[in-house]
Amino acid sequence: RDTAAAAAAAAAAPTPPASATLRATPWGKFGEMVVAEKSTLALGMGGLIVSSAVNLAFPMCMGQMIDAIMGSPGAAMDLDSIVLTLSGVFVAGGVAGFVRVYAFTAACGRMDRALRSRLYRSVLSQRTAFFDTAKSGELMSRLTVDTEVVAKMLTVNMSASLRSLSSSVGGTGMLLYLSPQLTGAAVAVLPLMGVTAAVYGRYSKRISAELQSAMAAATDTAQEKLAGIRTVRLFGRERYEAGRYEARLADSYGAMLKSARAEGVFMGSIGFGV
Repeated sequence: RDTAAAAAAAAAAPTPPASATLRATPWGKFGEMVVAEKSTLALGMGGLIVSSAVNLAFPMCMGQMIDAIMGSPGAAMDLDSIVLTLSGVFVAGGVAGFVRVYAFTAACGRMDRALRSRLYRSVLSQRTAFFDTAKSGELMSRLTVDTEVVAKMLTVNMSASLRSLSSSVGGTGMLLYLSPQLTGAAVAVLPLMGVTAAVYGRYSKRISAELQSAMAAATDTAQEKLAGIRTVRLFGRERYEAGRYEARLADSYGAMLKSARAEGVFMGSIGFGV
C-alpha cells in the first residue's frame, strides 16, 4: 500500500519543463555560459563578419588594381581610387581582426575562470569517500587542462570554424559567379572530404581521451611523489621514481605522436582533395 501511494505521488508530481531538463545537461550548462558572454561574443562575431568580408574583397580589389595599372578598358575605377579603397579595406580588416581576437580571447578567459571555479566548488562538495578513489593528479588535470580546452572550444575554436566556414561559402559563391564549371569540379570532392573528416573526428576524439589520461597519470605520479619526497629519499628511490615519471611522459608523448600522425594524414588528404 505504501509503495502504491509513493508511485501515485510520483506520478502526480509536476513534470519539469523541457527548458529545465536541457539546462541540467552539460550542453545546457555550456549554453548558459555562452549566454552570459553574449555581448562579448556578439562583438567578436561582428569583427569576424567584417574581417571575412575584407578577406573576400581583397582579391577583387587587387584584380581591379592590376586592370588599372595595365590600362584595361574593363577597369571600374582609376588607380588612385583603387589605392584609397584598398587602404580603407586594410584599415577595416585590421580593426576587425583586433576586435575579433580580443573579444573571443576575453570571453575564453572568463569562461575558463568560471569553469574552474564551478569545478573546484563541485570537487570540494564531494564526500570524503570520493577522494579515496579519485587521484589528485587527475583532478588537477581536469582543473587546469580540460577547463581551458572547453573554454577554447566554445570561443576561440568556434570563431576559427565560423571564419573558415564563411570564407568557404563566400569563396564558393565568388567561384560560382566567375565559373560555374570550375565550381562544380571543386564541389565534387566535398563528399569524400566530408567522409574523411568524419573518420578523422572519431579517431581524434579517442586519441585526445588517451592523451588526457596519459597526462593526468604523469601529473598524478609527480604530485604524489613530490608530496611524499621525504619517504622517497628515506628509501633512496629517487632514480626509480624519476624512471616512473619518464615512463608516464613516454606514454603521453606516444599518444601525442599518434594524434600528430592522424592530423598529418587528414590535412594531407584534404590538401590532395583540394
